[in-house]
Amino acid sequence: MIKNEIPTLYDVGCTCHLAKLCIKAGLEELPIDIDQLFVDFYYHFYHSSKRYQEFDDLWRSLLPSDPGAILNHCPTRWLSLLRCVDRYLKQLQGLISYFLSCNEESSKIFSIIERLENSFTKPILQEEHDTKPFFSSVRKFYLATIKNC
Repeated sequence: MIKNEIPTLYDVGCTCHLAKLCIKAGLEELPIDIDQLFVDFYYHFYHSSKRYQEFDDLWRSLLPSDPGAILNHCPTRWLSLLRCVDRYLKQLQGLISYFLSCNEESSKIFSIIERLENSFTKPILQEEHDTKPFFSSVRKFYLATIKNC
């Protein structure tokens, strides 16, 4: 309809997905892969209640609160990233302590420790956290626009 009235109008598609593609391209330039780090966290604990119990015990020895669940980030579901960033920022010190004290020796654990100790990890997570309100607003605006069409 609108295209008939304004022939020079160009449809750019979903602005939320375009924003996510821009963020993803930027994240790929960073020295660590945040998406993969979150996936590695989840699958480390997913297959072992013993591992999660060890993490929970360590957490409670550091802080008198519940650490919360280890969230599963699905890279194809781009909105899950924001939820995971918030949770893992809160759990970061406990996760670092857990993996440093972990008795298992595997390349996956060494890889997680290396990424956790990377000086860019916390600033990257913080930046993702700080941009969350903007992208939530864009998403709400987009959904409201669709409902009004």
